[in-house]
Amino acid sequence: MAEVHTEATINSSISSAEMKKQSRKAHRATRHMGGHTFVKTVVTPGSIGNISAAEVFSAKDLESIERCMGGPTTGQFMKARNGVTHFILDEPDESVAKSPRQIVCCAHGLGTNLHVYDALASDLVKEGFTVLRYEYFNHGFSKSDDPFLVMDENVMVTQVEDLFSHVLEDGEPVSYFVGHSTGGVVAIQAARSLTERKIEKIGLVSPAIWANKPLLAKLADRVPSFLFNLMKWGFRPLNHAVADSYMQNVHIAFARDKKTKKYRHEVAYKQALSNTKNTFKIHPFYTAGIMSISNFYLNIKLLPVWRKYLKEVAKNGVKMLVVYGDEDVVVPNLGTLSSIDNVECSTLKQQGHECFYEDTSTISPILAKFFSGGE
Repeated sequence: MAEVHTEATINSSISSAEMKKQSRKAHRATRHMGGHTFVKTVVTPGSIGNISAAEVFSAKDLESIERCMGGPTTGQFMKARNGVTHFILDEPDESVAKSPRQIVCCAHGLGTNLHVYDALASDLVKEGFTVLRYEYFNHGFSKSDDPFLVMDENVMVTQVEDLFSHVLEDGEPVSYFVGHSTGGVVAIQAARSLTERKIEKIGLVSPAIWANKPLLAKLADRVPSFLFNLMKWGFRPLNHAVADSYMQNVHIAFARDKKTKKYRHEVAYKQALSNTKNTFKIHPFYTAGIMSISNFYLNIKLLPVWRKYLKEVAKNGVKMLVVYGDEDVVVPNLGTLSSIDNVECSTLKQQGHECFYEDTSTISPILAKFFSGGE
């Protein structure tokens, strides 16, 4: 597969130190959520240092992304290697905040965005945690410099590294990491590579270290660079094929009753289906983002590498909790991970792969207890 060299592309008009300084000077505003007042770190919506979202995106692209995401973002933007990263940092009210602050970073799954963690972030903030969530390039409001960026291991981990450098104090630990599906691989990588951040515990929710892929995705894994270049060269039928393949995955990602074949969480399934169709239709970078991660990060040839990394991280003392739906048919075999030291498993009854959409309320207490040291 093609190798990507990740030279820094920091905006020449704003140094990393200056961006960090501006971020730390951001005002703090309180709001109510679920009956609980908490503090959210914010800057002027749509800003990147002193650059607006309108300067990052064309007017047409920004309008399209806002339609996909349900309106303008209240998050922040960071410019670093390979592109612009969109993120949200939620901090707890001082009355419940842990000291020193305990940071939970959240990485989402392929094709979703940081809002999959809205409910979890709210719940963890109530418990005193600081929650940092972000979006991969060409997902949500994040944008790569090259719309056909090859998102391999180097790109995925340097995005996290740059985000930590921008948002956090030098050497400040990121004690906990949550990764759903693709995000599980990112979490494992971060714990393995970014050792200076001292990640202690990882919540792996249906981590994509095995995969039941649709036929087209399996074929694409055999010639990833060739097919990705076809898309880059404007072969439009491939865009439709990528969308169709991903939609097949959506159909099997939600739990079904084995007898009736009806979806157990039909409202959530239909909403996800509608949102995904809409995003493929109007998001300017989404299709290439999906194919890039699928081909170069979730390639079936790489999955044994991610399992090897998991074992290495566990051996180094990082504790992991693997949470998965007992009806997940997208990622099989997760229960076998309990045989590894420092890894424990927890199943969610009558849930599938997209458990954050199906019923987040069952996940939040499990992760909060795990991060707080509860057994």
